[in-house]
Amino acid sequence: CCSIGRSICRLRTPERFWPLNVQLSRWRLCNMSEIPKKSKPISVRRYRIGDYAHYMGVGRDFLKHYEKCGLLSADHHDNGYRHFGFEQSSLILECMRLRNCGYTVREMGGMLRDLSGVEVRQSLHEAREALEKRIKHTQAIAAEIERLEEWFDIRQSQPEDWEVTSAEGRYYLPHANGSQFLEDERIYEILPQWLDWLSVVKSSLKFNAPDLAGNGFSYQWGLSVEASKAERCGIPINGAVQFIPPEKVFVYHFGGLGRLKVLERLANGTHPLFEVLQSLNLRITGDCFMDIFMTANRKAGGEGYGVFRIPVEPKASPDAKSIGEMKCVI
Repeated sequence: CCSIGRSICRLRTPERFWPLNVQLSRWRLCNMSEIPKKSKPISVRRYRIGDYAHYMGVGRDFLKHYEKCGLLSADHHDNGYRHFGFEQSSLILECMRLRNCGYTVREMGGMLRDLSGVEVRQSLHEAREALEKRIKHTQAIAAEIERLEEWFDIRQSQPEDWEVTSAEGRYYLPHANGSQFLEDERIYEILPQWLDWLSVVKSSLKFNAPDLAGNGFSYQWGLSVEASKAERCGIPINGAVQFIPPEKVFVYHFGGLGRLKVLERLANGTHPLFEVLQSLNLRITGDCFMDIFMTANRKAGGEGYGVFRIPVEPKASPDAKSIGEMKCVI
């Protein structure tokens, strides 16, 4: 009877008087949904380099190069295979975007890891300016190639002809006397920029024509460009550069086999251009230039294509035409 009474009393006892462990048990049951469950790791698919390159639209060498530079990572196995994880696909797309914006692989690392948003904005501005500069360079080279194509088509049917015309001012950067380079450091401060603009810039032979006795011939190799093109393209000019002012010139166009071997004929005065000058009663008034447009077929002795530019004035007034109207008729 006493034990039954104690049980009834316990059932009627308020919850606050229950043993502590009973209350804790109830609290755990009520809050089970709030306890975070341990999540399973996400499985990332890994691909052999050939498959990964295929799925990303790049070459194997692209992946190897970017891995070597520290932008990508791969698992290397004993059998020589390397595997790339799917999670790097977004990084590759970002690298390709930066590459198209003009960034080098080395610059990409800093862009992706270190720069803030403000710094990235400034970097993009600089990249756009550099890209516009390259576009300007490419367009100028393409326009020069188009002119060369038209000129070359004429040379196929007419390897040599001439005209007398007014020429604009030009810049000339000397580079070598005979077979040795000039020792003027001012030349080499700007030479890389001049070379970057070939074929707007021409390889040129500067020479003095011999006298009637075959004396006085000398020559020098260098680079030349019209003054207007130099200004438009931003080609640098310093104290080593010579300016050839606008003048009346005899232009002798040439193209074909064996026309690179001209030094001996220029030195002894037997080149055909001297005969034409004589027939036109023209006198040479200054430094002469031979501009090389292109060369080919060097195994067979070499084909050369270009023009001679000879400053001239009449020895006497021509009978039929003024010097400004002279053109070759073939």
